[in-house]
Amino acid sequence: MAVERMETCESVGELAKERGVTRRCVYKWRRKFEIADAGQEPSRPDRMVAAHRKEILQLKRLLAEKAMEVDFLKGALQKVEARHQRSSGSGGIRSAGLEVLVFASAEEFLNSAHSRKADCLILDVQLPGMNGIELLHYMNIHKYKVPVILITAHESDEHAMSEGASDWTVAYLIKPFSGGELLDAVNAALKWKANE
Repeated sequence: MAVERMETCESVGELAKERGVTRRCVYKWRRKFEIADAGQEPSRPDRMVAAHRKEILQLKRLLAEKAMEVDFLKGALQKVEARHQRSSGSGGIRSAGLEVLVFASAEEFLNSAHSRKADCLILDVQLPGMNGIELLHYMNIHKYKVPVILITAHESDEHAMSEGASDWTVAYLIKPFSGGELLDAVNAALKWKANE
């Protein structure tokens, strides 16, 4: 009956008085009724929730992708260590005093005690927060002497390639790259650091 009355009532003020509510409340009811009747999109808060859910899903996918990249890089670095062990017979990278560390962001790397001590940095151009190119520029300005291997998924980004060129850039790898390419770049960086 209330819905029928809302459809037939000419005056919002009269209906509000009749129902003992404010006119604003009647306008809200009318809007909800019109949306439900017309089969339109849900109200603004529902759209916002849907947008947030979509954004969360995208972030989860990005996080999963980054986790897979980290796992790949860890595996590649373990292969570098094994190759170094076989070629030097000295017990590999770890026995030479080197560690393999993973940082979630440029800021986390810079805030670590290892930022100036690193023998090699494998750096994704697309990092959350400060991106890889910005980190490289920061390191060059502040005279970090760390060989850098830049990796990216965007082969057509010539601007990033030119921005990534520096005295300390050892390689610029485009995803997908082979484990061999990464191993060669890491070995070159380690030799470079040793000769520094």
